[in-house]
Amino acid sequence: MIAAFNAVLPVFLLMVLGFFLFHIRLMTGEFAAHLNRLVYWIGLPSLLFREIATQTLDWGSVSNILLAFFLALSGTILIAYAISFFQKMDESTTGSFVQAAYRGNLGFIGLPIVLYSATQATQDRMQSLAALAMGPAAIAFNLIAVTVLLRHQPKTESKTPSLLFSMLTNPLIISGFLGIAVATLKIKLPSFLDRSFDELSKMAVPAALLGLGASFASFGFESLNSRNLIRNTLVCAVLKGLISPLLGLLSAILLGLDALEARIAIVYLATPTAIASFVLAGQFGSNEKLAATSIIVSTFVSIVSLPLGLWVTGDDVWQWLCQVI
Repeated sequence: MIAAFNAVLPVFLLMVLGFFLFHIRLMTGEFAAHLNRLVYWIGLPSLLFREIATQTLDWGSVSNILLAFFLALSGTILIAYAISFFQKMDESTTGSFVQAAYRGNLGFIGLPIVLYSATQATQDRMQSLAALAMGPAAIAFNLIAVTVLLRHQPKTESKTPSLLFSMLTNPLIISGFLGIAVATLKIKLPSFLDRSFDELSKMAVPAALLGLGASFASFGFESLNSRNLIRNTLVCAVLKGLISPLLGLLSAILLGLDALEARIAIVYLATPTAIASFVLAGQFGSNEKLAATSIIVSTFVSIVSLPLGLWVTGDDVWQWLCQVI
């Protein structure tokens, strides 16, 4: 468990540092926004491209990870819809609730935690599988989000075409496909390109976490001003941070994943609700208060769920679980 906390705490400490720097005005909201854009367009795409392009692709393991991931994801969405039906949520609330219940922060939190948890022996395989699995997962998150929010969109002018265009030009999706192409064709990057991508990759994780912490500073708990909002936020956070990774754990055991494969699937499922869900909720006229508060509360829940996810996917614990279940 100590090793699990050692992998998770650096992520949250860097987020807290970004939050603190915002409040002492060493980081402004405008600077944080620019930093997030820099990471989104340059840092993370460079990291994904290099990690995929320079590895031997293990499609068998990746397919196992994605199958467990999508089984759990489907289960989470179905449960979220069932809860919204029995709670008689309006259209605006249903869209925000379902999206916040399943959509995790893969690039800024999931990937760093997986990479930090790698040992010397598993580092290469972990980096390759985590980067490769993130591409399809991120694509699915975006497609499902647009579908859900469009289905429950109030009768207002639709911005769907521009959002779909944004998805097709998503730098993480593009860099993932380019990395796969280079790795599949076994193209060796020139040294100057490999070193350039390597240096850009190094700034991706710390810059992403500092920017994310500063972005959190712009949110507040003053939005929690009604019982319905508090209840929906707590239920959403439990679905995202506890139920979803639990479904992932069961899927991983039933599918016979090894500990490393299971770790990637479970950590990705246990990540807190992505800030992008708040942006999309605003674009589609959904409940922005629920989207914002779900991000904050699910982040606190993930402080518990992420170390647990790393602990249960340790070699000894995972072997014991596979024998018992």
